[in-house]
Amino acid sequence: MREEWQISRLQDLCEQMNGIWKGVKEPFVTAKILRTTNFSKECQLKLDDLAIIEVEKKKMDARRLRKGDIVVEKSGGGPKQPVGRAILFNIDDTDFSFCNFTSTLRVKDSTKILPEYLHKYLTYLYFSGATEKYQSNLVGFRNLDFKGYVSMEIKYPSIEEQKRLLVIINKEFEIIDALKANVGKKLSNAQSLFQSALKKELDPQSGWSESILVDVARIINGRAYSKEELLSEGKYRVLRVGNFFTNDNWYYSDLELDNEKYCENGDLLYAWSASFGPKIWDGERVIYHYHIWKVQPSEQIDKMFLYYWLQSYQLTSQVMSKLHGTTMVHITKGIMESTTISFPSKERQQIIASKLNCLYAKCESLRNQYERTIDLCNDLKQALLRKAFNGEL
Repeated sequence: MREEWQISRLQDLCEQMNGIWKGVKEPFVTAKILRTTNFSKECQLKLDDLAIIEVEKKKMDARRLRKGDIVVEKSGGGPKQPVGRAILFNIDDTDFSFCNFTSTLRVKDSTKILPEYLHKYLTYLYFSGATEKYQSNLVGFRNLDFKGYVSMEIKYPSIEEQKRLLVIINKEFEIIDALKANVGKKLSNAQSLFQSALKKELDPQSGWSESILVDVARIINGRAYSKEELLSEGKYRVLRVGNFFTNDNWYYSDLELDNEKYCENGDLLYAWSASFGPKIWDGERVIYHYHIWKVQPSEQIDKMFLYYWLQSYQLTSQVMSKLHGTTMVHITKGIMESTTISFPSKERQQIIASKLNCLYAKCESLRNQYERTIDLCNDLKQALLRKAFNGEL
């Protein structure tokens, strides 16, 4: 190290505040509430899914976020979901607060440690695995032992050295982020081309047949579960909407059900609540949750043609204006069954599906390249932070 670095416990460097509850006493004020959905995987603030609610003015005044505050994720959505991410609140807006699944750290003395430096140090600790010992399972949630978390030791040099390190780190991060953005743009362009091809290939043409979906496909409901029936381990995995798209954390079941409540490798499924879209299941036998349908095409319809139709403009233009619910937006089974589907001969369906398969494979190749690039960039950032906080920059 170039100079003598200090070591302090996090609790000695920061004031701590628990998240806000709505409360019941007037007067109320409108607040923008940060939730765990506002934490990116890279520990950055996201504002694209912001909750705006009415809360007690007294509670809000005590928990208004200030620029430089660090919000820490304390509870996750599943027993294996990591918690402990920290985001830096770095915008000039005093109408923000934070939910009760989070806590906030406020630097006591910014002449001793800079909030941005501390945030990057906490990010380094999170990705290095140093915070895992403070994580635990409780009543189906992943939780952070915040008392243990704030007992962590933080290493920091002088303010001048912190500023020097931040200049280097931020410059290198900009280069790394530009690399990610470049690959992301290629993926976005490919996805746009695929959507254009999807619309073109599935637009009804002369000679095509027309039917309502229920006459050419069977839609089968999944099974609803009570909390007691969802296990941390068991005979069958329970496929939920989160697992359907991005979540690798699973619940299990030992229940033996009717065959139609299971999905097998190759089955066509559709998520109809909160998140929407089809999937060809490519795993072992699982039980699919109530928020997923199994879709069985008749002899008239090719399965892959139906798979692409279920993600096309031809479907979404019919159902998106008829969605139900406010807190949990969903498509009803009746709406889906009554949608109109146009289709050519089965031979022509298979030709169309084959074309779309080729385009989709190219998109998936770019998606895999993007994910590998993301992993590489995250590794580069972590290596840079490790050098910075070990006095090697």
